[in-house]
Amino acid sequence: MKAKKIFDFDGFITNENLEARPFVEKFLELYKKESKLNQDDMNTVLEHGMTKALSDPKAGWNMNGKIVAPATSSEYVFYTTIFQMLYSEALSGDLPKELAELAPAIKKVDNNKMQEIYKEAYKSSATKLREGAEDFLNKHIDAVIVTNSDPAKVNEKLKTIGLGDGKIRLYGNAKKFLVTEQIPGVPETFEHPELPRPVYLWRGNYKRVLDEICRGAPATTCGDVWELDNALPSALGYRTIILDNALGDELIGMTDYEKKIIPTLKNSYVVKNLEEADKLLK
Repeated sequence: MKAKKIFDFDGFITNENLEARPFVEKFLELYKKESKLNQDDMNTVLEHGMTKALSDPKAGWNMNGKIVAPATSSEYVFYTTIFQMLYSEALSGDLPKELAELAPAIKKVDNNKMQEIYKEAYKSSATKLREGAEDFLNKHIDAVIVTNSDPAKVNEKLKTIGLGDGKIRLYGNAKKFLVTEQIPGVPETFEHPELPRPVYLWRGNYKRVLDEICRGAPATTCGDVWELDNALPSALGYRTIILDNALGDELIGMTDYEKKIIPTLKNSYVVKNLEEADKLLK
């Protein structure tokens, strides 16, 4: 039975951190407007949030009380984490004393409002495909793209290289971040001495998509955020490839603990670019 190839899109096929720069600008603009913070206070709040997110190895994207990806996974996750943590501190009264008077403004942007801001800001994201993306996808035209993103948005990006409108199979809104019901044969969490917290594996929506694609066939999954893209597939016995999406000396990319753990897992590989991924897929 021929092995399936499953690719994430944002961050694996695209250079997500470059794409996210206009998103970040828009997100901060909309947050400032909604919270009614002045620019100096906004800068102070952001500095505190960034410091807190970067100093806590357990910090990450919180979905329904569970951390589902590390804070530094991507620019999108990083800024989501920062403002989720700020909101939580404002609610609980745990903001530093010098920020306590800003709590009412921070509390104006609850999680529902934050999702609205995120969706609006995401419309500003750029299209920055990785070097060699067109050749890579044409070589692996039999692959399936599985992404959390809106498939219409992904299709528009694929059209820029002549691969939209069904030329490569696409599943959008995969909800890889959503921890749901028990998955038979899969432990609830992955734990390791190097991990600062458990990694949740019961991501039922993602599992259903994988089952529909693979139907019992072996598979290789490729992505840029191990916890979202490859942790569950690895537990299912798939071969996995993770592309470290760090840009130079920037803070966004794989965590130090992921760099230690992933290469020790069975059939798990870390690459720096699509050329290296291509060699592993041959």
